[in-house]
Amino acid sequence: MRNLEGLSAGPKDHHLFLGSAVSSKVKSNSAWYSTSSFSSSVPAVKLFIDGKFVESKSDKWIEIHNPATNEVIGRVPQATKAEMDAAIASCKRAFPAWADTSVLSRQQVLLRYQQLIKENLKEIAKLITVGTREDPS
Repeated sequence: MRNLEGLSAGPKDHHLFLGSAVSSKVKSNSAWYSTSSFSSSVPAVKLFIDGKFVESKSDKWIEIHNPATNEVIGRVPQATKAEMDAAIASCKRAFPAWADTSVLSRQQVLLRYQQLIKENLKEIAKLITVGTREDPS
């Protein structure tokens, strides 16, 4: 998704996972992932903090496996404490504006998300299939 506002985490939660599967359609958008952190061509997901995709400074990564083949299809950084603190601070700064947003405006945001889901349903089904070993056809 392009707009990931309102991320939050508990004080003891030092993991920030953004994305669990990578598709060929999404791979073309390098804004949210990078292959530079690894010698392989497997994409590494970036963190989304303060409205921007950023490279993690973490040296700890979690591999995302296709459960049907056990192939590594991506890597997700285990966010550092500083990155978690930055994400939480960003959420705290964003919350008052969202809280002051009218119900009608919030409804429009959610209806837009619904529209995006409908427009990308086949791609979403493919991503779910990768994660569950089931064939949607």
